[in-house]
Amino acid sequence: MQSRRSFLSFAGAGLVAMGCKGALASSAFREDAGNPERRLWHVEAFGSGQSKVGSGGDDTVALQSALDSGEMIDVTGALLRISDTINVNYPGANVSSVMASRVGNRASSKIRVSENSMPRLFNVSAANFEASGFFVECDAGNAVTTLFHFERPAGAAADIDAVISRVGTEGGGKIFHIYGRGLKLDGCTFANTKIAVGDLDFPVSWTPNGSSNDTQETAMRAYQFDNLRFHGVAAGVRNVGRNSLNCGGIQMTNIHGDIGIGGGGAFVGVARDGQFANILSRMGATNGGGIVDLHDGSSNCAFTNLGNGGFKGADVARLVRNPIVIRSGPIGVNELSFIGGTIGPCNRNGVHILGHGKAQNIAFLGIAFDRTNIEGNQYFPIKVEESGGAFTEVSIKLGACNFKFRGETPAACILGGLNSAVVTLYRDNLTTKPKGIPWTQSNIVVG
Repeated sequence: MQSRRSFLSFAGAGLVAMGCKGALASSAFREDAGNPERRLWHVEAFGSGQSKVGSGGDDTVALQSALDSGEMIDVTGALLRISDTINVNYPGANVSSVMASRVGNRASSKIRVSENSMPRLFNVSAANFEASGFFVECDAGNAVTTLFHFERPAGAAADIDAVISRVGTEGGGKIFHIYGRGLKLDGCTFANTKIAVGDLDFPVSWTPNGSSNDTQETAMRAYQFDNLRFHGVAAGVRNVGRNSLNCGGIQMTNIHGDIGIGGGGAFVGVARDGQFANILSRMGATNGGGIVDLHDGSSNCAFTNLGNGGFKGADVARLVRNPIVIRSGPIGVNELSFIGGTIGPCNRNGVHILGHGKAQNIAFLGIAFDRTNIEGNQYFPIKVEESGGAFTEVSIKLGACNFKFRGETPAACILGGLNSAVVTLYRDNLTTKPKGIPWTQSNIVVG
């Protein structure tokens, strides 16, 4: 029986010999648009015939022609060099590889971005795009390219519903920027992005479909991030763009930040009605790194089994600064539960609540605080600090937590920073701390 890969090579060679290349696949797709019989075509089938696709020249035209055909495109074994944006404007586009060898001179199933100033690699303007099984590489000096940009035409529906699975990347600005709802990332490894892993955003203009789940308040949702590795990225997934306060339904699980997550953490921005679990940052690459950085308006979220680690010794210093940052403002933050896991060792406070207004019902349940403030001025595992105004209410709950202290910095108290009666600490009998270190300062209310 003929193997799949040899069949693809045979098909590509046949098209070149016939002088048809991508034209055959493209016309077949158009002639029966009502019920197209889509096939899997190798990208080599869309070469110009002047030189073999992936032989060292520029392969932009071949990949663009392949996507223009409307067929499902296979890049198995190819090493493509792309110098301009690939536009994808039809629903259900698919680019995939059976397997990839990602690094070294014998790398294959790889797309290499050869132009450092290119703003986007794939510019996707239709729903249900899928990419899987290949590797994308940018030069070390590339700080701008977004690898997958999702944005429907002005006025079009907010639906994106894209899937990126088993894709590896190296460098560039961001992995994705999505304007609209619906994105799944699964089983990917992202390394050394200069801006972030990606941004959740909302269309400038669109026409709602009339349903209650398609309004300005409800349409930004359905984001799933699972089984991902972040290696030295500047930041993780961010919800900091247009309409961020109405973004809900974020699910983020099984994230490993190898050698640190800089720029705030695996997740940065407003988190509402979401679930976050099993996020680990084993080592800190920068003092600015962390696990999550939650912005004003965050509410009704559970963060389960978060953890960061760190090293501090004569020869090595790998400590994040603040593993958990919670920023309150005019809207306030409330009902945020951190359940299980370890916070620390870290450079500064394990939890930093910063801002003004109300930060209500911030709960820590079964958390081990391991040697926070290793390079700080005083030992405050949890700190409340005013910024941009005054706090009117802060309520923190501790259940079955433990605080470890080894004298790295002068002992102060468990809850430090703002010494005001607007701050209330609730704790149970299962929460323990070192002897001689008070729970709070003098004016804090202990419930």
